[in-house]
Amino acid sequence: MFTLSQFENLYSLLSLNIVEEDCGIRCDKYCCKTPNTIKYFLPGEEEYFTISPLNNLQIVEHYLFTGYQGKDESNCFCTRELRPFCCRIFPFRPVIDINSFQVIDLKKATSLGFDKYCWIASPLPDWHKMAIKAWQEVLEDKDNLGFYAKYALFLKQARLSYNVSTSSLLYEVTKDFDSMTFVEKWKEVISFFDLIGQKDF
Repeated sequence: MFTLSQFENLYSLLSLNIVEEDCGIRCDKYCCKTPNTIKYFLPGEEEYFTISPLNNLQIVEHYLFTGYQGKDESNCFCTRELRPFCCRIFPFRPVIDINSFQVIDLKKATSLGFDKYCWIASPLPDWHKMAIKAWQEVLEDKDNLGFYAKYALFLKQARLSYNVSTSSLLYEVTKDFDSMTFVEKWKEVISFFDLIGQKDF
């Protein structure tokens, strides 16, 4: 799990501008305002924001994984200077080489709405380079790796299950995860980004 200083270092990697202008002006902050985006905290990130508090912060549960929203139930609560990893890296997910466990590139999320409203085709080269490094640092942490792998397992189970309690699903996810090899966990992480990248997600 990342320490507070590791989170600060992670955020500093993504402090460069993703494009030459404020991308949110052209799209009217689509990713901030729409419920069609998954907003989450990495393991330990909630604690970081508790120590660096925002008055409008409300912790919520999304598929039993900690997320957030504004106390007024708006989708966002943060400022550009103080926002979690998932917002700093959006809309680019990692492209992973399973043979080396390395993030080798980025790919834009294409879920419903992102392709229409998110106008960024490619980030600036310096941001692109730092974002690859940031994703690598995140996924080299075993707790973060487990977070994404379990999230993938949960989403798959939820799609296949009807009238099954979330506690039962979580039990199955934990059981499956505990029996997985290191390589299998990485494969589940890759499948997570494939899942959320689907247009019908």
